[in-house]
Amino acid sequence: MARFRETVQRSVNWAVKNIDGAIALILAVAVAVLGLLPDNVIADDTRSQLVSGATLAVLALVTTTLLRDRVRQEPVELAMQRTSDALAKLQLNRLDELEQVLTRAQRTLEDMSVVRILTSRKEIAQAHAEARRGTTYWAFKGGAPAPICAR
Repeated sequence: MARFRETVQRSVNWAVKNIDGAIALILAVAVAVLGLLPDNVIADDTRSQLVSGATLAVLALVTTTLLRDRVRQEPVELAMQRTSDALAKLQLNRLDELEQVLTRAQRTLEDMSVVRILTSRKEIAQAHAEARRGTTYWAFKGGAPAPICAR
């Protein structure tokens, strides 16, 4: 019996919170019952008027419910979007910081090596491009086949 009372209480609480949906549900069930009644119980004219009116009432209540839910969801969706954007920026900022740290570490390791052996044309072109980017002064020493840059 306690379980039945809890179920009824939950149903009543739901119906109170969603009164328009509950009325639409009751009207829909009433229309279904009217449609199932034998022909001799209610006149055809009366039945069609009741079914049409109840159907319009159900549609109006369903529309009202949908619009109310949209209004309720809008602030929640906006808050979720703001939170998502903030988290994305946080993650991107951290990724950018991590990338900068890795770039600096790589540059430091490259600078620590005294001699770097370049084995392909691509590596040589890349090294020249890097040197041109970070150098303002070039010096040509003796018979060296390539210029030496000062950083």
